[in-house]
Amino acid sequence: GLLLGLTASPGGDRARIQEIVDALGIQNIEIRTSEDADVLPYIQPLQVSYIRVPLGVRFSEVRRQLQEMLNQHAHSLAGLGFVAPTKSKKGLVELRARILRASDRVKYTALSYYSTIFNLVHMLELIETQGLATFLAYVKKLEARDDTKAKRRLLTDERFKIVLELCKDAEEHPKLAELLKLLSQHKQEKILVFAQYRQQVQTIVDTLKQNGFSSERFLGKKDGVTAEEQRKTID
Repeated sequence: GLLLGLTASPGGDRARIQEIVDALGIQNIEIRTSEDADVLPYIQPLQVSYIRVPLGVRFSEVRRQLQEMLNQHAHSLAGLGFVAPTKSKKGLVELRARILRASDRVKYTALSYYSTIFNLVHMLELIETQGLATFLAYVKKLEARDDTKAKRRLLTDERFKIVLELCKDAEEHPKLAELLKLLSQHKQEKILVFAQYRQQVQTIVDTLKQNGFSSERFLGKKDGVTAEEQRKTID
């Protein structure tokens, strides 16, 4: 018999797709895009508009402090012979594999610095693109982890203490205010707002409700979310 498999996300590169092909013994692959003749009749035209939102003084200062810390620890790791590609999470994952292959003489010190760097890269992403609630939730998770040199290096840094102080009185990410402004111009329409992190979804829903919008969160089937719950949310 023949098996048919369908996916919208086969993988990000050729090597990853080849892994799946090899593992499942796939004999034939058919690819369709929105421009193919047999798909085109079912696709609605899209109009994409990018809205650039300034980060604001307080968030910019948080970013500056975190970036300073990142630069310092990346310099220390480079001194051990490992240059960290701090603009690429994928590159960082590959770097970890390289560190693990190193001699024991430098491996464990390098892994400790790597851990600090990875946490800082992730925190920078959260503060730049997500919001305060998501950032602080990650910090809380970090504080709850087992005590390590990498963790202490972060949490005892005076610059990190400044970051947490700045966060105390900060507003949510300026993107949220921009979202409210945008939705106010389309009050009679049904709108989907996509977010990258689950923590941020709840923040968005709560903010929309506080501002008089009817809003519900829609999640994938993780953390106990069932198909029935998804249907109820859509209804």
